[in-house]
Amino acid sequence: MIGVVCSGGADSSMMLYELSRTLKQIKVFTFVLENNRPYNIIKSTDVIDFCKGECDIIHVINYIPAHLSIKEFIENHQSIFEDIDILFTGHTENPPLDEVPPSTESNRDPGVDKEILEHMGNFIAIHPYFNINKKGIVQKYKDHGVYETLWPLTWSCEGSEEQTKYYTVPCNECWWCKEREWSET
Repeated sequence: MIGVVCSGGADSSMMLYELSRTLKQIKVFTFVLENNRPYNIIKSTDVIDFCKGECDIIHVINYIPAHLSIKEFIENHQSIFEDIDILFTGHTENPPLDEVPPSTESNRDPGVDKEILEHMGNFIAIHPYFNINKKGIVQKYKDHGVYETLWPLTWSCEGSEEQTKYYTVPCNECWWCKEREWSET
């Protein structure tokens, strides 16, 4: 079975959209980190509802303890992924360093060698967007004709509850908001 990680962010949502147009069944994994990102459930569910059509989507929500990263969780809980052969992610490349302040995830910076295929226990993770930045993702939304419909459903902000009025508006201050703003220029 094919799986995809979908947070409800712009990148993973486009990955789900593209896969849902070609596959008959997809298992979608949404991760909610104990210390943040409660909005992932709402945003990913909105995106999944948009992507449903001919494709049967199985939505699996996983709560991750604060002391684990998503990768550590996956490696420590292989049974959750026992029916997955390939897991797609929507990880993208960071914008050029001279256009947006550096991200804390420097492994995504332009020019950094990124492995598109990654063995994770009993399946392979594929990161097809690793060498595409968010401007390229915005272009995909436009090329597929879903920029006006799917793009607004996505959420890239990692601002606090207070900054986002309980996750109803982006903070426009976090790195992810700055990357999203840059992508639309």
